[in-house]
Amino acid sequence: GLRASRKLKPGALSLYVGNGQREAVEAIGAFYLCLPSGLEIVLNNCHYAPSITRGVISVSRLYEDGFVNRFVDNTIQVSRNNVVYFSAIPRDGIFEIDLSNSLTNESSIYVVSNKRANLDLDSAHLWHCCHGYISKKRIEKLQHDGLLDSSDLRAFEKCVSCMSGKMTRKPYTHQVERAKDLLRLINTDDHRIIVHRTPPYTPQHNGVSERKNRTLLDMVRSMMSQTTLPKSFRDYALETAARILNMVPTKKVEKTPYEDDLEIDESQSDIVPIRRSTRTRHASDRMCLYIDAEEHELGDLGEPTNYKAALLDHESEKWLNAMNVEMQSVKDIEVWVLVELPPNGKTVGSKWLFKKKTDMDGVVHTYKARLVEKGYTQTPWINYEETFSSVAHTRAIRILIAIAAYYDYEIWQMDVKTAFLNGYLNEEVYMEKPECFVNPKYPNRVCKLKRSIYGLKQASRQWNKRFDDEIKKFGFTQDRDEPCVYLKASGSNITFLILYLDDILIMGNNISMLQSVKSYLGRCFAMKDLGEAAYILRIKIYRDRSRQLIGLCQSAYIEKILKRYCMENSKRGSIPMREKLKLSKSQGASTPAELKRMQNVPYASAIGSIMYAVRCTRPDVMFAQNVKSRFQQNPGDIHWTTVKNILKYLSNTKDMFLVYEGDLKRELRVSFYTDDGYLTGADDLKSQTGYVFVLNGGAVDGKSAKQSIFATSSAEAEYVAAFDASKEAVRVRKFIFGLGVVPTIREPISMYVIILKQLL
Repeated sequence: GLRASRKLKPGALSLYVGNGQREAVEAIGAFYLCLPSGLEIVLNNCHYAPSITRGVISVSRLYEDGFVNRFVDNTIQVSRNNVVYFSAIPRDGIFEIDLSNSLTNESSIYVVSNKRANLDLDSAHLWHCCHGYISKKRIEKLQHDGLLDSSDLRAFEKCVSCMSGKMTRKPYTHQVERAKDLLRLINTDDHRIIVHRTPPYTPQHNGVSERKNRTLLDMVRSMMSQTTLPKSFRDYALETAARILNMVPTKKVEKTPYEDDLEIDESQSDIVPIRRSTRTRHASDRMCLYIDAEEHELGDLGEPTNYKAALLDHESEKWLNAMNVEMQSVKDIEVWVLVELPPNGKTVGSKWLFKKKTDMDGVVHTYKARLVEKGYTQTPWINYEETFSSVAHTRAIRILIAIAAYYDYEIWQMDVKTAFLNGYLNEEVYMEKPECFVNPKYPNRVCKLKRSIYGLKQASRQWNKRFDDEIKKFGFTQDRDEPCVYLKASGSNITFLILYLDDILIMGNNISMLQSVKSYLGRCFAMKDLGEAAYILRIKIYRDRSRQLIGLCQSAYIEKILKRYCMENSKRGSIPMREKLKLSKSQGASTPAELKRMQNVPYASAIGSIMYAVRCTRPDVMFAQNVKSRFQQNPGDIHWTTVKNILKYLSNTKDMFLVYEGDLKRELRVSFYTDDGYLTGADDLKSQTGYVFVLNGGAVDGKSAKQSIFATSSAEAEYVAAFDASKEAVRVRKFIFGLGVVPTIREPISMYVIILKQLL
């Protein structure tokens, strides 16, 4: 019958018959033809025309499907792989197939037949096929054991399927020198007997299993060569071959594997299962390319890359809702007006960006659609002038968090919705209308921007200026050293505000004062109140009010970069860098093959990802990250291995916190520690400077960098490091002094240097 048919529209396809008349085709599909022998063949791409009363089979199409037509005694025999499927006899000038004994009903096109082939069961070739194309010796063994009726094995001298599926390459001879006399050739070990163990997951070293694999695959190829089944059926053929081999006896063993498995004399409860590794296996660095997840979005969150991709995404409804929210924000604050483009005017393009926002555990909580302007199409001094915009330094954030832990300040968090849309523009900028949001009344007009929009080169600067003007109206003063840190004091009550783009942290000792700040910001901008600070800038904030303790952790960020560089299941490291490790530029890629391979290694990207963790919460890998960053221009395999060692260490310590623990019995005091690494630069023989500033028991600032001058001794290198740290101490002291809440900052800052202890 006709299966998997596809109905056609009236008049879509027609057939021309012998008298020139055109007959309409109603459907196209695969016709399953049940033959008198019980066999069933599939005729693909059959045309169903109800007005044609007799079915016609194309001989050329049968030939394309692998069938062979032979004229035997005034009949045509149609066969494939030495199996005759049907015969056609001449009648009224054409060859006709007699289907009177088959189960095909010509009046129905949906009849299904499952009748098996009624072939000669005494045929040796048939048993050969049914038993997965086993050898004649095995068939003889079956006959000898009485498991198979006697048949003439000479019935098949050649099997085309076996010849096709079991062919091998011509072997080559490997000449080995053989000794003709005693002691002419002696094999010895230089020192001791070396034990060569088989590496795990290398079956090619196991000759017995590989020979069995060849036997199985030979049977699979032979079975598949006689059919027209797709390659997806190879798995079933492999299962069949394995089952046949388990049932067929061999001359080496008396029992078949199936019979042997049924006899279990001993208890199996004491058998310890082999432990399998849970690590994810992937190709070696030498064999694969690294693809940056930021560019290709292979595995993170499945975010669409453009507007059309968002419409085709399985979460398109959520993305459309996000776009409507964005356009409503644009409409509420009147970001643009529709105007005719001036004669000499130039428009800049626009596009949609889509982002899934996650919480501290990496769980998606918001679908964000952002309309951005293509800033790269702007013209300097026409569409924009100044573009610089400051953000809060992570050093300032850590210092204020350490102070908040000591005094038990409240730490609240707010987020500015569509922050960049709040800035006012000084230049005339015309933008193309966004996709799918075209005003039908004015289809040819463009958007003249009244406010800044995401993507504009000056957008961040205009937003900063707007926020600075509004927050100062409420009585806040801007810190001189950190422009994005604001202070407001009223008697003993004090409030600090930190701005990092659209993220805001508010700290203080008076709840009502903090509430007034939040209310004022809500009147000025569209704000989202996030309550107590828990996650900001990919940093998880943990707080224990009973112990006056605050901890900072970047476990979610570290997991993300580990996944990006295929290191999430790697072995965990105990140290970020081996002691006395010598790295130099001479170890970089030198041969063309090495250069090509290292071009596909994301060395610089990994260094940058680690550096963000260093700047926020991981001063323990500062030195290792700084040393590896010197080889970004031409890294080698050893350099990339050391970078992966840092990632392994981060994987082992991703849940560690940078802790600030308050203790009112102890003074809040700043101290710093400095040391050097003498001649750590193998290429230029320069030394290393390292220092860490500590406040309230935790690191608030630090640096590890190569010294700019040559030190002739380790003592001189120590003094250079102490000098660099002292310059940073001046900046830290000036900033903390401006906060006005650390009385001890007026006193000298304690500096701990190893060389001073040695001289004393």
